[in-house]
Amino acid sequence: MRSMSRAQTVVVIAMALFIGTSVTAQRRAEGNADGSARLEVLQVRPNVHMIAGAGANLTVQFGADGAVVVDAGSLEKADAVLDAIRRLTGQPIRHVIDTSADPDHVGGNEHVSKAGRTLFRRTTCWARA
Repeated sequence: MRSMSRAQTVVVIAMALFIGTSVTAQRRAEGNADGSARLEVLQVRPNVHMIAGAGANLTVQFGADGAVVVDAGSLEKADAVLDAIRRLTGQPIRHVIDTSADPDHVGGNEHVSKAGRTLFRRTTCWARA
């Protein structure tokens, strides 16, 4: 019986945290003046934002070294995504991480990655034993 009450307590705390984060999050619309490519930017944490409406939902995390983008969205929304990221931070995009190979996740990869700055270049070195 005691473990049941602990499980219920954990569920209640998790729900309260989820609802609290959702209620206190800041929302604003990003996009063109004509209403096309409307994106919704939701602050999840001080340096973490979700961008919705670009195909897949994107995550942008930024810090002193630059921004990390999880999913670049569709090709059609790539310009609006870059505008939204530039409004969030002046830091360069350092990494784009894909969670799927679907076009709504990776369509804007080339466009978004060209706007970034390379931290270092990886070279392949094949060694024979």
